[in-house]
Amino acid sequence: KIYVEMTKAQKAMYSQIRDHAIAFLDSGEMVTANLIIVEMLRLQQIINGFVVAEQTQEIVDLDGGNPRLDALVEVLNDNDPQQAIVWARFQHDIDLISDRLDEAGVTHATYDGRTSDANRAEAIDRFRSGDARVFVANPAAAGEGLTLTEATVVVYYSNTFKLAERLQSEDRAHRIGQDKTVLYIDLVCPDTIDERIVTALRKKLEIANVITGDNFKEWI
Repeated sequence: KIYVEMTKAQKAMYSQIRDHAIAFLDSGEMVTANLIIVEMLRLQQIINGFVVAEQTQEIVDLDGGNPRLDALVEVLNDNDPQQAIVWARFQHDIDLISDRLDEAGVTHATYDGRTSDANRAEAIDRFRSGDARVFVANPAAAGEGLTLTEATVVVYYSNTFKLAERLQSEDRAHRIGQDKTVLYIDLVCPDTIDERIVTALRKKLEIANVITGDNFKEWI
């Protein structure tokens, strides 16, 4: 785990959303695991440096920089010239990562739900040939079926809540043909839901099931 502190803007927004969620839990309204997951989703987006406006669905980047992106670039620099897979949950994460890697001069290929079949094949070929040092992908789109044993570093920029997607994505670098040690890294924001999500997934727990039998407040 590599711990990443939030900016002041992130902390303020995180506290606001969390306090609102706690007030809702205390209101006596019917609360389900799905509702808690929605609140966790919003908190996770703030940790990653952006918010989605409820009315317009417009994505707004928070002021003050993005320490998570800074940490990712530092990890990649520390492990240069090893090839790496970066897993990210949100499409906006992938866009932000791609832009930052362009700025840092790090060759990369992207692969998510928006990528066409032809471009998916090209992204895989570029990574496997070494033309792209980093493979930036969404586990829902690229977590199954791909062999990416060129990677010896795997970074979880942001996690989904699904255990199956975590396990499948971990296996992309551990397929037949991998003869090197693979380093797995989680970027984690301390004292946030990040820690609970990563802990649950590393213990191979299905988050939705855990929340159902847990104290809802403990998850936010």
